[in-house]
Parts: sequence; structure tokens; C-alpha cells
Amino acid sequence: MGRDLSLVSTERLTLKNGNIEIFVANNGSPLPEVFQYGTGLQNTIKRLQNLYGNNYSFSINNQLSQKGVITKLAFPIKTNG
Repeated sequence: MGRDLSLVSTERLTLKNGNIEIFVANNGSPLPEVFQYGTGLQNTIKRLQNLYGNNYSFSINNQLSQKGVITKLAFPIKTNG
């Protein structure tokens, strides 16, 4: 018999205190104890820094209560006025 390869992903987008908050979670394998951002994540963080300075948050962590990983991203809503 094969392994169960089903992966469940949950996404949520909210507006809170003038910020857009994005949450993405899955039930896949956890991150290893030593985890380094690859090129894509490093570029994402550089772009956030260029756009928002220190006024953003970005994190990727293992879910403590269950299997999987949760990614959180928040940044201010920019307006043209």
C-alpha cells in the first residue's frame, strides 16, 4: 500500500489596522531544525524591505499544534492619495 500523499492548504487574507495580513498553512512535512531561506524567499524579503522599510512582517514556522508549516505575511495598505 502507498503513503497518503494528500496535502491540505488553508489560506486566509484579512485587513487589520491598515495592514493586509496573509496566512498560508499546510499539513505537510515540518521544516528541518536548521532552515535557510532560498533565493525566492530572500528576494521576497528584499522586495518587502524596499517597499515598506521595517513596516512589514514575514515568518515561516512549524505549526506547534499539528503537522505542517504556517507562513504569515503582513504589510500596510498603500494608497495613492
